Amino acid sequence: MHLVGMEPEKVFKKVGFIGTHDAAALVVKNKIIDMASLYDETYWSMVDKGKITTDSIVIIWKSPPIVGEPLAYSADLESKTKELLKKAIVKVPKDLTGSPRLIGYKLTNDTEYNVIKEIKKVIDSLK
Repeated sequence: MHLVGMEPEKVFKKVGFIGTHDAAALVVKNKIIDMASLYDETYWSMVDKGKITTDSIVIIWKSPPIVGEPLAYSADLESKTKELLKKAIVKVPKDLTGSPRLIGYKLTNDTEYNVIKEIKKVIDSLK
């Protein structure tokens, strides 16, 4: 598999799927692997909690913004209820999102998740 024009197995000592973003950060910090991918919210949360430092894990690249976790409702809800939920969720104040870095919620669609689907294909190929 070629990523960014290179074969990871020829560049890094160990290549593989770690599991969670927290685990990815810790295996890099503990020098078990050389590089990992993780969610920036996880990175900064772990820095804030003192679990990692910006010296122990250095950011070498950031992707363009990737849509976050979806909020979903049952397709069986009444149309009026669906519309009320849509209107309410985009009005959630930033300070209620649970993160000082999360910018809030927006309406989205499935195509905005295509980049995540492509990333998953790459991850699956490493297993």
